[in-house]
Amino acid sequence: MSLSPQQTFSSFHLKFPKHLLRSNNLDPLFFTITRPKLIHNLGISQLSLPNLGLQKQKQLTQALKGIKDIHILKLRLGKCSPENIKKVLAQLKTFKNLQTLKMNLFGFQNEGIDELMSLPKELVHNGKRIKHLSLDFSASGISSKNVSKLVSLFLKTQPLLASLSLKFEELKTYEEKDLVCLSKSFRRKALSLTSLSLDFGGCFRVSDKGLYELTSRGLSNLPNLRDFRLNLRECCTLGYLNNGINLNLSKSSRLASLYLDLHRFEGISEKDMEVLVSQLQAWSSCLKILKVRLPSSLESKPIEIFTRSLPYLKSLKSFKFSLKRFEGQPKKFIKSLARGLYELPELEVLCLELTDCNLSNKRVGVLFEGIKASAGCLRDLELSLSRNLDIDSRGFRPLIEGLKELQKLEALDLSFKVCKIGNNDIITLAESIETLKDLKKFKLRFNFIRVDDRRDWTNIHILVGSLSRLPCLSSLALNLLNIGLTGEELMHISSGLKKMKSLKKLAFSFNCSESTTPLWRVGFEILFLSMKEILTLESLSISLDMTSNDDLGALFRQLQGWKSLKALNLGFYKGDILRYETAKEFAKAMKDFSELKSFKMYFYQAMHIQTGAALELLKGLGELNCAEKVVFELVNTSIRYLARDLNYNLGDVEAWVLDKLVNMKSLKKFNYMEEIII
Repeated sequence: MSLSPQQTFSSFHLKFPKHLLRSNNLDPLFFTITRPKLIHNLGISQLSLPNLGLQKQKQLTQALKGIKDIHILKLRLGKCSPENIKKVLAQLKTFKNLQTLKMNLFGFQNEGIDELMSLPKELVHNGKRIKHLSLDFSASGISSKNVSKLVSLFLKTQPLLASLSLKFEELKTYEEKDLVCLSKSFRRKALSLTSLSLDFGGCFRVSDKGLYELTSRGLSNLPNLRDFRLNLRECCTLGYLNNGINLNLSKSSRLASLYLDLHRFEGISEKDMEVLVSQLQAWSSCLKILKVRLPSSLESKPIEIFTRSLPYLKSLKSFKFSLKRFEGQPKKFIKSLARGLYELPELEVLCLELTDCNLSNKRVGVLFEGIKASAGCLRDLELSLSRNLDIDSRGFRPLIEGLKELQKLEALDLSFKVCKIGNNDIITLAESIETLKDLKKFKLRFNFIRVDDRRDWTNIHILVGSLSRLPCLSSLALNLLNIGLTGEELMHISSGLKKMKSLKKLAFSFNCSESTTPLWRVGFEILFLSMKEILTLESLSISLDMTSNDDLGALFRQLQGWKSLKALNLGFYKGDILRYETAKEFAKAMKDFSELKSFKMYFYQAMHIQTGAALELLKGLGELNCAEKVVFELVNTSIRYLARDLNYNLGDVEAWVLDKLVNMKSLKKFNYMEEIII
């Protein structure tokens, strides 16, 4: 297996499932260390360094000799010994133009903490002025005291820091005194920050008083802040928030973007929400983007209080509201939400995610009246009503017909999963979509259709036919994974697809449960022939559910001879087996993609890949002469089957894949590479 001398990967990813990495004590390895010949004397602008638990010091030194101009450095120090951390720090002086530092400390223990604390001073000593810093303490054993101390050192030594992202996901405990310390650091040393992200998602025990201190006083002296993100998703406080969440950013009068994720966050009272609303009103003249995700455990009253703040946000251009699995009565807050949207006639981007919220037909009608108020400016609409089982055709039809009034829409994303949408409702949707002449992007997700006419197939092909008559449509995504399309339906859909003259990006997900019939196979082949007739198509994503070896063989054969694509994504769910002969068809198809820049392949859930087939897959990757980014991902049992066939453990599979990819005769002739990851 060899690569062409003209090969120019800029990114190469082989992903293994996170739960396997955890359960088998593995961490991602990087070519940059394990195979230094890949990057020697190359013009690399982005570098990732892995955990250095193995004896890779000499290879590290050799690998970094040829690197002169690193702008972005990613460090994974989860299982580094103190000695290895020192060796990494010693290499920093070679990176003269370093601007972005991203450090992942997953699994890091307090051993080696002194060496880690020396990193900020080492950067200053070597004249490094970091502008963008990301620290991920997720699931690490570092104490909250040392976390606050390290952040404080970075803020003190990097006065020009513009962007800071801190992630504490699954951190065991964050004590009150340590949050107070972190609060003081922000108040005194973070004057230059324009973007701040604090992620406590999944943090097991967080002091409620400390959190209040951080959000009320710690954020009070950030005059240049424009973008703020706070994630408290599934965060458990040591007590209920008796003090509330007080985002005291009043001195930052020019805050333009705010994102709050409070999903499954307990303890928000009406008083807390009133405080938050008063702060939103203080930013009414400058806030352009607002994204809020509220917990499902909230009563209707606090949600109603929040939605009542919308009329005050006159400068708002983009609004995202998410609420899932709401168990109360939505009547009042839906009414106030609709009234708030009615007062935002200049809204350009709107996303409403109301999954499983007990909505009724009447409530949907009230909500859409508010949406229509922005008809003159609304460019992008995302609406998710999945799992609202009380909505039927009487609720969907007025909503779908109302889309005709949104004539300025350029992007439309509809999600109706597990809904009682009827087959005739699809015809109504097709009629409405055809009137949106400026529509450029359309995405539809649903997995159940009630067939309520005399035909025995769905009306998806009628929708596709209407889409084919839109002059500006450049991106189309249809997610029909749980709908068993028949051969006749595939043929009808094909006739609409080949008429799309301006389509550049197509994503199609469907079920292969009917693939045993000869007519389905014919429809499958006609479907791909029609895609090839779309001369403007540059990006194709295909996801297949219930795939057999024959399905994969048919797909790979259809890909052969397709030379115009620049991006190709393939995903396979719940398949049975991938055999050697079928994988050879894949390798043959890859030879034809002379202009392909990006390739991704995913295997999900119990796809058994034979060892010979895996070799052919890797051989196919070697045929991508112009690819800049390649992702090959095995999820769940795929890697286990491969390990069984090789008689290896899971860690050996990773090394085996590495060896097969790097033992290529022309590797030294790579002339450009940004990042190569296994």
